[in-house]
Amino acid sequence: MENAIIEVKPISTKEVEIRSDEAQNSLVMVQAIKVKTQEDYKNTAGILSEIKGKANELEAERKKITIPIDAAKNAVQALFRKPKEILAEAERIVKGKLLGYEQEQEKIRIEAQRKLDEEAEKERQRKQKQEDEWRAKEQANRDEYEKLLAEGNAKEAEKARLAAEKAAEKAEERAEQKEDVEAPVVAARIEKVKGLSTRKEWYAEVVDFTALPNEYKIANETMLNKMAKATKDAVKVPGVVFKSRDVMASR
Repeated sequence: MENAIIEVKPISTKEVEIRSDEAQNSLVMVQAIKVKTQEDYKNTAGILSEIKGKANELEAERKKITIPIDAAKNAVQALFRKPKEILAEAERIVKGKLLGYEQEQEKIRIEAQRKLDEEAEKERQRKQKQEDEWRAKEQANRDEYEKLLAEGNAKEAEKARLAAEKAAEKAEERAEQKEDVEAPVVAARIEKVKGLSTRKEWYAEVVDFTALPNEYKIANETMLNKMAKATKDAVKVPGVVFKSRDVMASR
């Protein structure tokens, strides 16, 4: 590619400084104006025309300075635009690949955690079943104890009581074991890389505008102002009042 030269010539501000002084003098002069008669009105209109003329001349001076600067700036922007776009696309692709890997590894971690949680839950259920079985044995032995005691068979009743206490101990052991069952936590599968981080970026998506609270609805004032200019209050819009105001125009 052929080398390009972007040139910006020195800018003299002398003419602008002169016109700035004239603008300040004009402001001082108009602040003292009083419009009391038709003659005053006519003369003041002439002054307005002069001010507009000076403003146009000042704008022309501004463009003499800004047009070459804008042209140089546009050339600089164009010079950098393509490589910046290429690098931005490269960054987007790389980030997409990195995020894709992270998401895939996270899926694997979640699945591994799910299996461990499932195994832990199965073990808790197994311990619960054992506890229930021992509780049932405890109750059966206590019932047997009451029955034998009522029959006057103290020796056999004592055996039933001891069996009930042993079953209660076993049930308590299973209950404690059940509480201790916890699945190990699967660690993240990706080691941190310096300078690289991932965060969740929340955003809003409107899926039902009619359900949106009023404070989140913004009036399209640009469209309404265009309608006001075009129809001059001939067309009514619910919730809107079209108004007009006087604006002075001069050439």
